[in-house]
Amino acid sequence: MLLLEGRVGVYAVGRGRRGSGGIYWSSDDNAAPSPLNLVRLAAEAEAYSEFFETPRERIRDLDESSLREIVDMVPDGWMSDAAREFAITLMMFNLNQLREILI
Repeated sequence: MLLLEGRVGVYAVGRGRRGSGGIYWSSDDNAAPSPLNLVRLAAEAEAYSEFFETPRERIRDLDESSLREIVDMVPDGWMSDAAREFAITLMMFNLNQLREILI
C-alpha cells in the first residue's frame, strides 16, 4: 500500500486523466475543478456552508478499518487483492483530504 500512497493523489486531485464531463464552479471557467477542489470551493463559500455540517460529523467517525470492511464485502471474483488495496488507499487519501478541508 505504501507504494501507491505517493501516486494515488494524482488520480484524486485531477492531475491524471480527466473524464469528459465536469461540474464548473463558474461559467467563466475553462476547466472543471477536481471533485476535491469542488468540495474545497463549496466549503469555503458562505452560501454553502450549511451543506457540510452532516458530512463533517460523518467523516470524523470513518477510518481505514471501516472502509476496509466495506471493500471486503465485494465478492472475491469481482476484485483482485491489488484492486482492493488501491481502492482503500484512494479512499483514505480522499478521506484525509476531506478532513483537511472540512474539519
